[in-house]
Amino acid sequence: MPWNEGEAYLVWEDLTVVLPNFGQGPTKKLLHGLTGFAKPGRIMAIMGPSGSGKSTLLDALADVFVAK
Repeated sequence: MPWNEGEAYLVWEDLTVVLPNFGQGPTKKLLHGLTGFAKPGRIMAIMGPSGSGKSTLLDALADVFVAK
């Protein structure tokens, strides 16, 4: 993939999202080891069947899961 100097890219490597168990059994990995990138000025489609983690991926990239 050619990188253009001065452009900003959204890049994620080894992205994992874990649902905590709060002391009630094992934790659950919702996403595990995802890697990808999004280029500026390009349309990107995130596709998959219901329950495949599309919204979870977008929430993780938007930093929704970080404790504030």
